[in-house]
Amino acid sequence: MAVSPASTLGVGLLSRVISYLDLSSLPEVSTVSSEFAAAVSRRLQRIESASVLQAIAGQPSVSERVTDCTLHFCQEDLSSVIAEINFGQLKHLDLSACQWLDDAAVTGLSHHTGSLQYLDLYWSAAIKSDTALCHLIRANKRLRYLSLSGVKATTDRVVMAACSQPGRAMLETLDLTRCPRITDASLMAIGSSYGDSLKVLRLYATTQLSDDGYSALKHLRRLEVLDLCGHINLSSS
Repeated sequence: MAVSPASTLGVGLLSRVISYLDLSSLPEVSTVSSEFAAAVSRRLQRIESASVLQAIAGQPSVSERVTDCTLHFCQEDLSSVIAEINFGQLKHLDLSACQWLDDAAVTGLSHHTGSLQYLDLYWSAAIKSDTALCHLIRANKRLRYLSLSGVKATTDRVVMAACSQPGRAMLETLDLTRCPRITDASLMAIGSSYGDSLKVLRLYATTQLSDDGYSALKHLRRLEVLDLCGHINLSSS
């Protein structure tokens, strides 16, 4: 039986063939033809493996079409890969508990992303620079979910970057759990910026706040969840 060239195969059939291949080998397959490249890109729109991420790092035609990258609790150091990979269409990025995620990787992401709607950096202890965080947040104006829980580098400057930029989307979830450097200024910025959108605000163990900051939260008209656990300075008034 004659073998059909890739150019004559339907896209649906190509996608089925590719679905049986090992994901980390797909970037090599994408060089066969433009049809294969398109099918590979569809198969790799969601990344959940360190090996797959490494495999597509040198394939911009593939990485630029990825929309979801979820690598939470990944033990393998991918900081250099993350710093360089082009994620032009990435909407969902979960790097929670990736202890290797450092300032260089965050700065690189600020240059290679711009469409993020969901960003989770929970427990990224290697991040030390609030400037890197500011750059990443400013580069992604469409954020609706932002978790900086446990990122000790988070300061008022970072929160301001998520609030003050013209043309930003309306943030719906903001997690600032265990961010010891934020002050009342952050709460005032949040209250004045997201009164009509913010539904979840987590401030667990941010004990340096006062009534001046808390009072700004009254402007959050759509708030459904407010976590103030451990706030010893919260008065009854």
